[in-house]
Amino acid sequence: MGLMLTGSTYAAPFAFCPAVTDTSGKPTLLALGDASNPRLLETSSFVQTPTLTADDKLMLKQFSDQFKAEGINLVMIPIPSPALVYGGPAVNPKGFDSALAVQQYADTLAAEQAAGLNVIDVLPIAKKYEASGGVFFALRDHHWTGEGMQLAAKPLVDLVNALHVDLDRTYTTTLHSRQAAYNGAYDNVLIKLCGAQPYPVEQRTFFSADVTGESLLGNANTDTVIIGDSFGIPFFGFPAVVSDALKTPVVSAAVNGGGSISGFTQYFDNLKLEEKPKLVIWVGSNIVLNGPNIREYRATVEAALHPSAPLAQKNALTTDKPSVFVFDPSNQQAQQYFQLQVSGPKAERATAVFTYSDNTQETRAFYQREDAPQTTYNATFSYLLPPAKKLVSVSVSTVSGLTATVALHPFMR
Repeated sequence: MGLMLTGSTYAAPFAFCPAVTDTSGKPTLLALGDASNPRLLETSSFVQTPTLTADDKLMLKQFSDQFKAEGINLVMIPIPSPALVYGGPAVNPKGFDSALAVQQYADTLAAEQAAGLNVIDVLPIAKKYEASGGVFFALRDHHWTGEGMQLAAKPLVDLVNALHVDLDRTYTTTLHSRQAAYNGAYDNVLIKLCGAQPYPVEQRTFFSADVTGESLLGNANTDTVIIGDSFGIPFFGFPAVVSDALKTPVVSAAVNGGGSISGFTQYFDNLKLEEKPKLVIWVGSNIVLNGPNIREYRATVEAALHPSAPLAQKNALTTDKPSVFVFDPSNQQAQQYFQLQVSGPKAERATAVFTYSDNTQETRAFYQREDAPQTTYNATFSYLLPPAKKLVSVSVSTVSGLTATVALHPFMR
């Protein structure tokens, strides 16, 4: 299915090219509202939220408890799909149930809060603002507007205050806003396909901030960190908005285009112990807290904050075939995590197939986005293995020509 127009007939001087109007074309976009200046949505965003299992909910509690034991205040800002804000029976692609999707979203947030996680529900904020005539999500980009960022920052500040996070909030901050023409991802797709600018360019609000003051310890203040995906990068300005609202420096470790999992793991993989934060704000779309993802998060935090000597370690040079590493089950602990470190050519992805002593197997795909050009790339992937299971072997598939080190470490938390 190609680009569909609903609610009106397109009347602007731009004519969609065959690459868009061809119903077999990709990506699929949905246009809503005024046909001369519509809102574009990817129909792939009209998806139901997976239901959390009992095991998922148990791991949510363990994940929450781990952060509390570390003395780190984790605040999650999961960004709902725009389809939950703008969807409806007259708009939805076939098979998408808006009411069910909203209920699933609410159930997931309720489960996360019941596990003790600090979660900000953005959906009612976005719907209320849109109902008042505001624009929370940009018309031709899946990101929030500057006004949307400011609205989300208000409950964040209230929550930080309620948590009594011990931050130095004596800094002087000045928030700067600027208006700029920016249409974002969806128009870029149409320009690439059709070679023309299809709609008027949106005027968007972007933010930056000046922060002046000195850390009480005299060093760089890394107490507050934003991680996640492109919703938290400085380009749009959410770190600046938060810094100004909290009156404290905010470090942005969010990853543009990397996804929420990559944004989480990359930050903790590169964390120095002396820079351990007090407040981590995790913002992004598709923050999926199911069991397998939580096991990656928990192992990554353990490795960052409590580095340990490996129980067993193997090395190999990767080729175009999977590298198989064999382990002795008799020299393992009841709770342990697997770690893969690779160095060499750029390798953002790796897949590990674990074989356990009870003849069961498990596959985990790892991903970390890497934008900065480097002579040698390094990446680390960690994964908490199932309790009481002993690892017999692991098969690793990734880029050829990497120096790969796999290890088992005790998980103590």
